[in-house]
Amino acid sequence: MKNDCFSFIKFCNERIANSNDYNIARTIINHIEDIKILSLEKIAEEANISPASVSRFINKAGFESFQAFKYEFELFTRDVKMRRIISHTQRFMRTTIENMSESLYVDGLANLRQTKLNLDIDKLKEIVKLLKTSKSVTFIGDSHELADFYTLQLEMLVNDIPAYLINFYEFEKMYLNQLDHNDTIVFIGVYKEWFSDAQKEILDYAKERKIKIIAFVQEEDYLKEYADLLYVYGIPDSYNDGYYSLPYLNRLLCEMIYFKL
Repeated sequence: MKNDCFSFIKFCNERIANSNDYNIARTIINHIEDIKILSLEKIAEEANISPASVSRFINKAGFESFQAFKYEFELFTRDVKMRRIISHTQRFMRTTIENMSESLYVDGLANLRQTKLNLDIDKLKEIVKLLKTSKSVTFIGDSHELADFYTLQLEMLVNDIPAYLINFYEFEKMYLNQLDHNDTIVFIGVYKEWFSDAQKEILDYAKERKIKIIAFVQEEDYLKEYADLLYVYGIPDSYNDGYYSLPYLNRLLCEMIYFKL
């Protein structure tokens, strides 16, 4: 696992395997305000577990040591909070909550509208044909992106197409050793700046193994060299607004499976 704090939060949200790990994670998060002075022994005491177990938890979460984790986490919370304060202030400081809600609503509609205006039916037909003729299909993305394509996975399974959803943070290159040119990977992304070295490594290895790659992205430039079929949706650099368009594309693909193309 990549040793960043987004990964740590996802680890706590999605990969807690037992009550001991839950107690450790809960204790750490309860102390987010004073993480700088928190000690490994304090966590062990409050979680009613040994310091060695806390240390193992930190290692499982992707950090070499508790001190490294504390340093990274303090920087992370400070940096993200500062960025959010700046972005919020620049856009919403002199507005009401009612006006802000309208503005955010318009943002979501704009992204969905642009996806509809730029809808490429021929490209979607190509994608569906490839999905239906693949030996297997593996969707890779973060938990939010995968949730938006969950029903497409179900549609494929009930139509006898092996389909898997795998979170980027849990994906390992060894999974690709079981795939070949008859298999397909579907990459789902909403913002190019979130394209990590780990994701690049996955796609590099997939290309090396001649696995077919379908990509759904809002900015086409960073995946041109990887995708056999590249579908651009939404609005470039619109960040999370892309999540308004993904369910629409998912539903469209679900229904297209039943068309004779």
